[in-house]
Amino acid sequence: MKTVGRAFVDTNVLLYQHDRSEPQKRRAAMRLVRKLVEDDNLYISAQVLNEFISAGSKKLKLTKAEIVYALEEMSKLNVLEIDAGLVKNAAGIHFTHRISYYDSLIVAAAIKAGCDVLYSEDMNGGQTIDGLKVVNPFI
Repeated sequence: MKTVGRAFVDTNVLLYQHDRSEPQKRRAAMRLVRKLVEDDNLYISAQVLNEFISAGSKKLKLTKAEIVYALEEMSKLNVLEIDAGLVKNAAGIHFTHRISYYDSLIVAAAIKAGCDVLYSEDMNGGQTIDGLKVVNPFI
């Protein structure tokens, strides 16, 4: 799998690594994350960690031990904090590009990290937002 420069991954990519009901997406997510980690090009934000805990426990029914282990592994990645400046930039993206505020917060974090690509199933693949290309890694 070829990756280009810095990449930000949305929560759904990290969740699919643990989703046994979606074996194809699970394999694709695992390959992508492994490659990005090897190249030290994987970026996430504190929002992604929060969403992982929520969706992992509710949707995937991950155990406390599974979530704690995953968080320990994800905390080794390049994790951006959410601050007032990031929130302000996300609001601008939200109103300009008419995408959900929480997706805008992901986009703003990826841009702040200097990422070239955002891997996400939730946004329009192929879309470019302020120089950041959105790619759906599952199609």
